[in-house]
Amino acid sequence: MKVTLRKANDRLSVYISKKDLEIDVIDCYKDENKFILKLSNGCELRITDDINPYEVKLPKTINVTKIGNV
Repeated sequence: MKVTLRKANDRLSVYISKKDLEIDVIDCYKDENKFILKLSNGCELRITDDINPYEVKLPKTINVTKIGNV
């Protein structure tokens, strides 16, 4: 799924246009050479693109896969 990674007030957030939803990123870590974004609603998204969310110019549309939900 495509999402837009944004930065506001020095915090990362993910915008999902399909659902018109913006969710804060509370944690970001690397697992198996891919970055995982943990969202404030409990979901986890794996970035399938070969990027580092801290080193890319934002906003940026990226491909992610959902790997978890509470």
